[in-house]
Amino acid sequence: MPSQLIIKNSKMSDMIFNILTLSSLMSICLCIAQVQIIRALQAIRGHVAALEVLLTESNVTKNVTSLYHHVCELDIGMADSGDVFMAVQSFFMVLGVCYSLRCFQLDLKAIKAEKAEILAELMDTKDKLAEARREILNERMAAKNKETKARDNFLADLIEVKDKEANAHFGLLDELREFEDKEAKARLEIQDLKNQIKEIKAENENVKDKLSLAEIRVTEGTKAVERSEEHVKEYQAAAAKAEERISESQVAAAKAEVRANDYQAAATMATIKADERISEYQVAAAKAEARADKSAADAEDRVSNQTKLAFDLSEVVKVQVEQTLAESVAVKKLVEQMTERLPRIETEAFRRGREAGLAEARQPAKK
Repeated sequence: MPSQLIIKNSKMSDMIFNILTLSSLMSICLCIAQVQIIRALQAIRGHVAALEVLLTESNVTKNVTSLYHHVCELDIGMADSGDVFMAVQSFFMVLGVCYSLRCFQLDLKAIKAEKAEILAELMDTKDKLAEARREILNERMAAKNKETKARDNFLADLIEVKDKEANAHFGLLDELREFEDKEAKARLEIQDLKNQIKEIKAENENVKDKLSLAEIRVTEGTKAVERSEEHVKEYQAAAAKAEERISESQVAAAKAEVRANDYQAAATMATIKADERISEYQVAAAKAEARADKSAADAEDRVSNQTKLAFDLSEVVKVQVEQTLAESVAVKKLVEQMTERLPRIETEAFRRGREAGLAEARQPAKK
């Protein structure tokens, strides 16, 4: 769109210049044919003023327009009353310089339009860079949230496993205490049976002592012997009963020892089972820790890959921005160079036009 407007404005300006040139030539020819030099000079000054108005409306600086106005006045003032050629020469010189300035002004507008497009592209690139940075920050926050959730889940699983392990450990401790209590009771029963055996042995010793006394009394007399034999029989019966009680006590002690051995075997089996369950819980905890470490490592890998991709994208955008800035700097330098060269071009054009006009004005005088 800016290029189309520039082309349309250039066509309009060319048309205006052509119309002014034709009208000025026609008026000059008519004035020369009627030998009206004063009117010809007035027509030239009027067309020069119209050109000055056109230049002023076309955003050319007033200093330049006033300079060419003074040039026109100087040339027209130097012309003699019968020398129309000098006035025509100055008019065409001013017309050519104005046309060249108009072309330069159109080129300058085109450069400004390109500069505006470059600035628009630069702003678009900056917006894309900001959007990419926002996306990178959002991805980082999402990765951090996922990592936090994974850690929370791992901690919850670990706490649950620890609780199960503690409950199993306490249950096994309670069972072990029950077995120890039963073992202690069995030992107390065995000790009681041993004490009973000792008492029975002591009674047996007493019976033996009584038997010895009875034998001594038998030697004292037959009556005493008969009575002692009866006592001996009684004592033998008591001894038999005592031996039966001893044998029963020994059997009970053996049974108690067997029960104690059974309790000890059960306690050892319970301890082995508890160790196996503890090892299973430890293996489960190790597996849970491995899964959590793997999930954390995967999250870190994803974050590192996303960060690397974002960094590459930011580098590409940075290179594009630097290229755009370099192009804008080059365009700015070109505009500055053309702006610096404008006074020299104007001075050189003025000098050459003046020299050519004076040279051509002197040649008819020499003839």
